[in-house]
Amino acid sequence: MFESIAEIERAGYAALQELGAPAAHQISTAGGGAANDVWRQIRTRVLAVAVLNADSSVAAVGAARIAAGLI
Repeated sequence: MFESIAEIERAGYAALQELGAPAAHQISTAGGGAANDVWRQIRTRVLAVAVLNADSSVAAVGAARIAAGLI
């Protein structure tokens, strides 16, 4: 199941690139899945980028970092 979900995620990132989004060089993850090392390793392999735990799981923190040009 994890493999299939990671493949769907990979297809989503590929679709975003086809629409003009830049390629992801790393992905920050938060929530319950972030605590699962096996899931993070599968995503890292399938997505071919580092999947790292986010510094904060609060959405507003991520939005503020994007707005500040830090991400």
